[in-house]
Amino acid sequence: MGTNSPRPGAVDLLGAEEFTVECNPATVSPDKAKRLRDFGVNRISLGVQSLDEPLLERLGRIHTREMVFSRSTSCAGPVLTI
Repeated sequence: MGTNSPRPGAVDLLGAEEFTVECNPATVSPDKAKRLRDFGVNRISLGVQSLDEPLLERLGRIHTREMVFSRSTSCAGPVLTI
């Protein structure tokens, strides 16, 4: 933890402008997204391989198409990518 951290407890990334964390749409929550942002994360990327339900099942993914759309709005922050 550096002294130049933007918030108490945030990680000092030596001037990095972006701190990204990738999350599974099935396991990220608005509370978890807020905690990540509180620790300096300014870009959350949802790990979405497909929006095709049968393909998601064949791939063994635990998220659904609906979860992707739900989490993309409920967990949105400064930057959210899919």
